[in-house]
Amino acid sequence: MSFPLKTLSALALCGFALNAYSFNPGTCTIVKPGIGGDVPVTVTFSNDRIEAITIGENNETPGIGKVAIEQLPATIIEEQSVGVDGLSGASITSGAILAAVSECIVQAGGDLEKMKVVKAKGPAQAKDLETDVIIVGAGAAGQAATIRASELGKNVILLEKQPFAGGAAAVNGGTVVTQGSNLQKEMGSLNDSNELMTQDYLDNGHNLNDRRMLKLYVENIGPTVDWAISNAGMHVNKEAGFTNEAEHSVPRVVRWIDGSQGATRDLKAAVA
Repeated sequence: MSFPLKTLSALALCGFALNAYSFNPGTCTIVKPGIGGDVPVTVTFSNDRIEAITIGENNETPGIGKVAIEQLPATIIEEQSVGVDGLSGASITSGAILAAVSECIVQAGGDLEKMKVVKAKGPAQAKDLETDVIIVGAGAAGQAATIRASELGKNVILLEKQPFAGGAAAVNGGTVVTQGSNLQKEMGSLNDSNELMTQDYLDNGHNLNDRRMLKLYVENIGPTVDWAISNAGMHVNKEAGFTNEAEHSVPRVVRWIDGSQGATRDLKAAVA
């Protein structure tokens, strides 16, 4: 038996053999919109369970939506339920997967309401840990702080509520200012200074900048970039050279290899 093509909120093409059990065995593909475009979800059913969920070609965000694609199908299969939590930080991708699987359940003759039941779990086990430093948030700042504290001989616990590290740094432009760094000089930009960079930022900010924080940034970004390369294992795309940024009057901005995803990957590796 075949089902007609649906063209409402999703594209569905499903075919099942009739069966009086919980599901009609077969496969179903539903396409739902994610954060980067269509997310094709194919669900395979046996008589009484979801056997497989595969996600087709998509443009979801690496390190965020891609994590949901890697983890959520396995959770649905393990729980045999769509009453599972999506991944924090990847809500749109998670919603696309859960909605597609839900539609497939209906197409396969399953009882969607029963498949939405949240299975009870026992209380989480408490565990006592001892450490010198606790850092909350595994974004770029939190990971850098973890690496530095470890260099200083401290035992560190890094906490992150999301199922991936990187925070906003995982989805930024993947560039970094190098003013005052050895790297900037090695790449041939020799006519920069704290004063010039400060003036560039004041011009761009219409003199409304927080002067104290700007001074802190200007005086420390160069040594921080050198430290990130030598101590945190981060990699700059030297072959691409400096990027052309309108607010900077001299070459001082470079891109990490593989952009923000590469920077996040390198930092996470250094933390681990």
